[in-house]
Amino acid sequence: MARGARLSFAALFFAVPGCSLLVDTDVGVRADGGGLDGGSGRAECGTIGRLQDEFTGSVLAPVWLTQQQGAHVDVAAPVGGKLRIGFHAGVLAGDTDYSVAFTQLAYDLRGDSIAVRMDAVDSAWRSSLAVGEPGANRPQIGIGTEGSSLIGWTLDPPTDRVVLESRRYDPATDLYWRIRESGGAVELETAGEAGGFVRFARVEDPAFPLDNVYAALPVVSGGASDQDGAIEYDQLNQDAVATPACPIAELTDSFDPPVPGPLWVDRSTGCAFQMGDETLLGTAEPGLLCELVSAKAYSIEAGGSLAVEIVEFPSAAGNSFTLRLEDLEGDQVWVRRRDGVLRAELDIRDSTVDDFEMATIVPAGWWRLRESGGDLVVETAPDGIDWDPLTTFDPSGAIDLAEVRAVLEIEAAAEPASAELGGVNP
Repeated sequence: MARGARLSFAALFFAVPGCSLLVDTDVGVRADGGGLDGGSGRAECGTIGRLQDEFTGSVLAPVWLTQQQGAHVDVAAPVGGKLRIGFHAGVLAGDTDYSVAFTQLAYDLRGDSIAVRMDAVDSAWRSSLAVGEPGANRPQIGIGTEGSSLIGWTLDPPTDRVVLESRRYDPATDLYWRIRESGGAVELETAGEAGGFVRFARVEDPAFPLDNVYAALPVVSGGASDQDGAIEYDQLNQDAVATPACPIAELTDSFDPPVPGPLWVDRSTGCAFQMGDETLLGTAEPGLLCELVSAKAYSIEAGGSLAVEIVEFPSAAGNSFTLRLEDLEGDQVWVRRRDGVLRAELDIRDSTVDDFEMATIVPAGWWRLRESGGDLVVETAPDGIDWDPLTTFDPSGAIDLAEVRAVLEIEAAAEPASAELGGVNP
């Protein structure tokens, strides 16, 4: 199943009056920052330094998504080696036009930082570097310009944005913006061409966990404007240390409240989730689907595996449950049960590379996708212990096993579809 059409799920965020969207970005020009583990002593993986972009291509890298609203602002795009968001004359005082680039993934900010070079700002349009909790209407922290000022701000919906610090913006000393974790707090910092970041503001008690954050590069109308121009972002994390994605064994969920938990992004349409006794029940309305996607990407290399317990499958004709791994290019491997048939595929975009199909009268209670010697093995088990290999796919030249997202999907045809899940990688 193609996923491209569903990627604009509005999981982006930035401070816009009257609304909160959600975003994904990682940026970081490194300077004077302590060890990679932030003193935690833990093995480092999946930190926000993974995203590094000079914007030299003709299109955005696949990690990025964009969203735009209003006739007076352009979609974010790489132009001349910078991320450029153009704007146009004609904005009225009461309008809120915006455009934003955000990544698909969440990252660990602990012991790391996200930074960007500001090559062009504008007094009539707000620009920001922001991080926040996955999901819509979630807390955020940002640094950026508003009018002639540099501001540091927080947003904790449903309350309005709070400005923590404000002073006159100086393009010489405020050329770089950085958001950095330090001892559980969040530092907002600036630097000039010579480097050497200086603290601008500090958030002692962030309103969201720092191990699972999104980030954004937005442009928002700041009032009436009669000028054309552009805001330009550049040099995302060019000196950062790109830690690998965490092993997929770290994606574990017993489906305790809340629904869904912070590990997931809800890409559903017409879906309702309920908690049972350590189970998750999803019900999709006819013609719609429930779709939970892991907020982070994980590595399934080196013998990694993703296992899911399915307590109850959708039963009506045409309804299905799918377990899928997808990379940022759109390649995927999946296993699905529909109308008493179990089917698995390895796909490059929408083209099938390899497949497997079998009739199943009594579906297995557990499914697993496992890496073994460079191959992907599709397995089932009645108890999560005694696994039966169904087929093996060679992912060479197809899905990127070093960075994949997990997807749990319930799809309804003519009747509502319900499935009950007992856990992921328990």
